[in-house]
Amino acid sequence: MTSESKIMTLSPSKSAFKGHDFNSEETQILAALSICILFFGVGVPVWWKTTNVYRADLPYHEISKLHGERQMTVQIFVDVINENTPVNCNTFTKNLNHLLNENGNQTSVGVVYKVTCHDERETAKVNKVNHIYIIFTNNDERGYGLRLTTKREVICSISDEKSGDSEVLELVQSTLTSLIRDVMVRESILKELVSNIHQERKDFSHDQEMMKMIQGNLKFDILFSLLCPEPNEQVAEWNIEEADDLYLKAMLEKVEPVFDFNVGSQTLYYTLIPYAPKVKKDNSNNVEYHYLTHNQLSLVINPIEGRLGSQVSADPTLNFVVYVTEKKFQPLYIQKNDKNLSQSNTFLIPRWGALMFYNMNDTFNVEGNSYKKGIVDTNTIMKPFLNHLRALMGIQNPKPHLSKLNVMLHQLNYDGIADWELDYLIRLRTLERIASATHTLNSLYDLLSKISNIVINDNIAEEVYKATETAAKAKALLATGDLSEALNISKISFKSSETAFFDPTLLELLYFPEDQKFAIYVPLFLPISLPVFVSLVYTIRRLKNAKKSKTD
Repeated sequence: MTSESKIMTLSPSKSAFKGHDFNSEETQILAALSICILFFGVGVPVWWKTTNVYRADLPYHEISKLHGERQMTVQIFVDVINENTPVNCNTFTKNLNHLLNENGNQTSVGVVYKVTCHDERETAKVNKVNHIYIIFTNNDERGYGLRLTTKREVICSISDEKSGDSEVLELVQSTLTSLIRDVMVRESILKELVSNIHQERKDFSHDQEMMKMIQGNLKFDILFSLLCPEPNEQVAEWNIEEADDLYLKAMLEKVEPVFDFNVGSQTLYYTLIPYAPKVKKDNSNNVEYHYLTHNQLSLVINPIEGRLGSQVSADPTLNFVVYVTEKKFQPLYIQKNDKNLSQSNTFLIPRWGALMFYNMNDTFNVEGNSYKKGIVDTNTIMKPFLNHLRALMGIQNPKPHLSKLNVMLHQLNYDGIADWELDYLIRLRTLERIASATHTLNSLYDLLSKISNIVINDNIAEEVYKATETAAKAKALLATGDLSEALNISKISFKSSETAFFDPTLLELLYFPEDQKFAIYVPLFLPISLPVFVSLVYTIRRLKNAKKSKTD
């Protein structure tokens, strides 16, 4: 085809626009309007939709209400059982109820006692969770006495002669009130713990005890480590599995509703602690023993902490370390602040674990070898370690309190935790997890309210809803005295609140703040929007002039 024929084919298309004036006023107005409609009707919505941050709806009102009404109530049942004694059970119950509930609801945690009288032990269903049983029995001797058992019982033995003495009964009621509130329930530390979480503390009397306690995590690893710094001269062995079955297993099974522990062990060689113990000499200037002071103990952990190794689990670890003392320093002891030597030779590291300096006294020669080999006595190491584990969980030794009340305490078995101590631990950790969940949700609420470009995905919203609902439900269960169910629900609330707060997707757009958006979009949209804006102004002006000319 020739070029001439090509030109001829274009001529009809030109004829299609023949007679149309592209410079006419109507055409210009129509073009300007089309551009404006395309820009504002299509471009701006598409840009807004593609750059908008997705934020799922959250229960902000419920979170605010939960934090505003953060005071919690704990109900405890006290059953007074009279086993054929002349004591007037109803009168005694009424007076005890008044003493227990006096000034009990004025702080962050209100403890309510429901005292009930029973004539027989069978009707009270002894040893239920969250119950305290006061059992009156006959005493052949001329007097009375209180005995706190490893269950949930306080045995009050009283003679027939003293059962009608009002002064004796008042003294028993006063002693029982102090025993229940200060020893078995420990109201003060419950209130102080919750106030500390909400940063409203006024009482600091339990600072040292609270510093030792581990956080309210659900799972922990317990790692027993045997450190042998001189394996060429001293090789130590231990049967930690047998000690675990004998001492630790029963305790961990008892606290399983509160904590989930995973136990492991290891032996490390050539792990030295760079310490310089002091020397105690006798009158003949001979070395009697070596010792470490309290100030030196703070420098012991750092050199060996890196050698203990990281566990596969992401859960926090409680370390219990047995350090076989070097031969040149044996015997090595720990000197307490009162200048006396520690009987256990062990010291506690708050929220970390404990360390024992073990002097290898029981050694024997092995034929054909030039070194000595010893067996670590697990009875020696496990008893102090169990005491430290109690302190780390939040259970303290009650004997100092009991000595003031002149109350006998039954010795604990190998499980190491009485039933009433387990109830206290459940209350403590339930309150802690509810308060922590409430505080975390409120912090998340403040964070999301102040920073608008944080993405809130549906999975985060789901966890927040779950944490809010379960926290309110756990509070209600505590108020009704259903302690076991409140513990289970508080676990869900704590876990969901922590999952939502530490979700990594919350931080995805924090590197792209509002000022950077302004710096990026202004150079992009300003050159485009100015012509569109000028065209829009021109169109509006033309339309006004055209309307004015028609009216004229």
